[in-house]
Amino acid sequence: MKILRSIATIALFAGALSFVVTGCTTEGHGHSNHMEAASGSYPLTKCVVSGDDLGDKPYVFVRNGQQVKLCCKDCLVKFNEAPEKYLAKLNEAK
Repeated sequence: MKILRSIATIALFAGALSFVVTGCTTEGHGHSNHMEAASGSYPLTKCVVSGDDLGDKPYVFVRNGQQVKLCCKDCLVKFNEAPEKYLAKLNEAK
């Protein structure tokens, strides 16, 4: 019984470790590896949703391989309602 418990624990740990190492790369979730979009500088100083300054600590995430910065996490709800609209604003600024 102890051997079975040990095997189950190791399998669970290995699965969790593989998720941590690879991260979630499911398309459309917007939380894939942030290093994908780290190249280049961000073209905006204002939030694409609210128009407020991004400030020192913006909410940063990646959507479809593109880095997006919002003034706060609250703007994410509105961003998710029409992501194409806000990504277009971001692409225009490039």
